[in-house]
Amino acid sequence: MKLFRKTKPDIIVGVIGGGAVIGCLTAKITNIPSIGILNTPTDAKVCTKITTTIALPESTLYQTQQHNNNINKAYSPVDPQIIIGNKENALKNMPETFNPQLPTILLSSGSTIFEKMAIAASKLGKSNIKANIILVGEPLEKDYNKYFDNTIDNNKLIYLGYINWINDLYKIVDIAVVTDDGMMIHEAMTWGIPVVALLGVKYGRYHNLAAVFKGAVLESELENLENILENAFTNIDQMKNNAIKYGEEVLKSADNIAKIIYNHKHTK
Repeated sequence: MKLFRKTKPDIIVGVIGGGAVIGCLTAKITNIPSIGILNTPTDAKVCTKITTTIALPESTLYQTQQHNNNINKAYSPVDPQIIIGNKENALKNMPETFNPQLPTILLSSGSTIFEKMAIAASKLGKSNIKANIILVGEPLEKDYNKYFDNTIDNNKLIYLGYINWINDLYKIVDIAVVTDDGMMIHEAMTWGIPVVALLGVKYGRYHNLAAVFKGAVLESELENLENILENAFTNIDQMKNNAIKYGEEVLKSADNIAKIIYNHKHTK
């Protein structure tokens, strides 16, 4: 409250979870206009009662029909520069085992590899899928390194570790296996990459983003990942077209959110 009263902002934007709750509640107390950007059950419960809000796809509000003019919906904003990458740089960084004649599957749970994603990469590396299998990130626990042991017979897995050229890598990726995680799936859409969302990787979180990006995202449990990937390859052209369409809208999201904030400020 002291900070808000001292700086006298025109509007407060409370962003996600505690940031949204604290920001919007304090704005209410200090009589300053606010907007809450939401993606958790807590911020949805609190902020929708006191101010105008923007629900991101992870929020339960996004996928429910709303009759409240104070609840807006938007894709998660991404930096438009994200789609700029260098395919040749990616190919240069590939090991000799990479076969450019085969499709490429990327597995990622972010900069950190969670165990379920590590197991999925290991299983695909030993599967009969005819594709390059690439895993990126640093393992959450050192013990997970056992899943990346390329001395195992017939293991096709290419483990790149932590990389700072993911934009380049996505230029050679055909399908991304990622967590049911809003930002990672949004980013894949901007690249026009079909997604298989591996469920239950991060602490059991589930956002049902396959329903948000219908036709571009398939869900999979660990046990049926290989079959789901085969389905994805069967329909890859249609999935890619859908991903491109969603990606175009995702790239507009930052501007859309900014307009909502600007218009809200100027109506108060």
